[in-house]
Amino acid sequence: MHGTFPNEFRNLAAFASREVTVKRVEEMKARCDALSPYLAQLPVLCDALARLPFGQGSPFVDRDAVDLARTIAGRIFSYSLYQYVIAQDAWMHGKKDVPAVTEAGTCCTDLLTVLRDILALHEDFSINASMRKLAAVHPINPCFEQTLKGNAENSYCRTYIYELFDPYYLPQLALYRGWVEERVAGGDTQRPMKPAQPLPMEPITDAFYAMPLAEMAPPVADDRAAAFQKAVAALGDGIRSCIRSK
Repeated sequence: MHGTFPNEFRNLAAFASREVTVKRVEEMKARCDALSPYLAQLPVLCDALARLPFGQGSPFVDRDAVDLARTIAGRIFSYSLYQYVIAQDAWMHGKKDVPAVTEAGTCCTDLLTVLRDILALHEDFSINASMRKLAAVHPINPCFEQTLKGNAENSYCRTYIYELFDPYYLPQLALYRGWVEERVAGGDTQRPMKPAQPLPMEPITDAFYAMPLAEMAPPVADDRAAAFQKAVAALGDGIRSCIRSK
């Protein structure tokens, strides 16, 4: 599954710069078709996750529950992103209208937001938590925060890290969606479906490094069990939306 649905949220800038071509769309359709027989069962799996005794004292249950949920969310986000590209291609060929493209993009945003909310529920996915653990055993150089950000943000290590979502992944997706929305609203189906110039992702990166790490910290849930149930319910709803918008 990892080979078929890699974690595309890690490389949204590169993803957004690629042209919607026949070959690319066919590859994405093949990947999505491989998952299609199992899509209807994924919300059922989310319902099962919601019944786990999360937040009731077992660190093993808590870690495994979040791990399972974030794996599903990460893979289905990639699926939704492929569906977004497929919808753009269909629009170019007169097979989908503008609202259908918008709906496909909304599915992407909703699922990436759910993934963020899932990661917020375990400290293993927070670099703020890593900083606290380091500070508890040894004084930290004030410059180390930027080093830690750099380690998290570089393309080799970029992954399921809560602090990358609000200031980095989600703004990149919003920028990409904004370009797509403007393009389809303009009705131009003749030019290649890709930005003529790279989208301005640099200000997003600069803002990420300028923001204090503490401001990116995940919220502390008053009721972790309820927060987990809410997150996996939202994940199930997001998957259902993806199925409907195909």
